[in-house]
Amino acid sequence: MQYELLKTYTLQFVYFIAGGSIRFDELSTLIRQTVSIGDFDPMLMPDAPGMPPEFPRLQIFTPEGYKLSASKTRIDFIIDLPLGLGVAETETFKENTSLLTNMMINKGLVFSRVALVNTMFAAQDKAEREILEALTKITPDGISNINIGFTKSSKIGNLSCNDVFNLSNGSISTGETGLVVTRDINTDATAYQTLNQAMILDFIPAAFMAATPHSLQEFVGK
Repeated sequence: MQYELLKTYTLQFVYFIAGGSIRFDELSTLIRQTVSIGDFDPMLMPDAPGMPPEFPRLQIFTPEGYKLSASKTRIDFIIDLPLGLGVAETETFKENTSLLTNMMINKGLVFSRVALVNTMFAAQDKAEREILEALTKITPDGISNINIGFTKSSKIGNLSCNDVFNLSNGSISTGETGLVVTRDINTDATAYQTLNQAMILDFIPAAFMAATPHSLQEFVGK
């Protein structure tokens, strides 16, 4: 498979909340003061009777492609660009993730689990055939769609993690079709009740390094 053609289109860092609390309007203000994501008008949803805890109370969108969604159970921090992310955008997102982590922990939030998700894409014809021929002994004739996933146990940043590889044929927002690869590295919920600040800060650069296109080639071969 043409791993060298894969380019990152979406990066997502997820925090699963185990304790602590913060007003969502205060969180919005602190985000504006802490990270470089561009200007935004926050969307705040006040609590209402019966509103489930996982329902987003704060949503942020910026012209630079950043998104943030915060509920009482998790916080999703995302960058998604229609033409993909270069080295500069990836490094800035990584730096912003560390800054966001420090700010939220210093404000008393406690996290049980974190995850990095890297969605990559390479334009090519008949990606489903290439996936099948590279990874299986199944005859690709007549098969139009494919989705293959693997999960292995890994140590990432000295943390026990579920290390997920997902390969499929598909399309992106520009309409191009080809090979879609998702790398999802998430800390093992059965191994840790909470993660301290140092654990998460060590995990961030290690996860970014582990989620590259080259990691797929190392795992499944050329």
